[in-house]
Amino acid sequence: NSEFAKNFNQEIELQLSNFLLSNDDSLQVEGISIEKALDSLTKDYYKLHEHFPELPAFEFIATDSIMWQNSKMLSLVSNRYAFTGEAQPIQTKVFTHFALDNGEVITDEEKVTQIAKRYFQKAQQNASITLLDDKKFDFEDGIFRLPNQMGVAADALILFYEPFEIAPYVDTPFEVKVPIKEIMPYLTFADNK
Repeated sequence: NSEFAKNFNQEIELQLSNFLLSNDDSLQVEGISIEKALDSLTKDYYKLHEHFPELPAFEFIATDSIMWQNSKMLSLVSNRYAFTGEAQPIQTKVFTHFALDNGEVITDEEKVTQIAKRYFQKAQQNASITLLDDKKFDFEDGIFRLPNQMGVAADALILFYEPFEIAPYVDTPFEVKVPIKEIMPYLTFADNK
């Protein structure tokens, strides 16, 4: 439907524009177009290049695909890569869930925290992550939190923790899969609701 297409396309454009501006979730610029973001990025690059002529070209790659869909919801994953001259490129995943009736972004799928925590702890015990210091692999305050990025796939709810999202000394992404059959009863966008 056209309302879905309008809202879906606006959200994707907003996300890509902010990706080009290297904005994280706390710095999102509302209503910016891809054209304005590209213009700003180009100006910034040439200003930097004047002072640092050896600065390599910037590179941005975003690949979007539908992870899962039912009669009420579509789950999209965007794999993103950005190199803007830093020592390390940035690679991330962004999950966005859309209501199929109107294309609005679904942001509040609660009641899975306890189940997710159980699977996080299991994955945490089996993880082979090298930490930046001698601290244990846990949230700094010891309180479990769902990640900023969660995706629904056919077989699992994917919890994707960005580097440093768990704690400042965990510098690698961490992914946990929760079997979909365990959380489906709690999803408001399940087919049977």
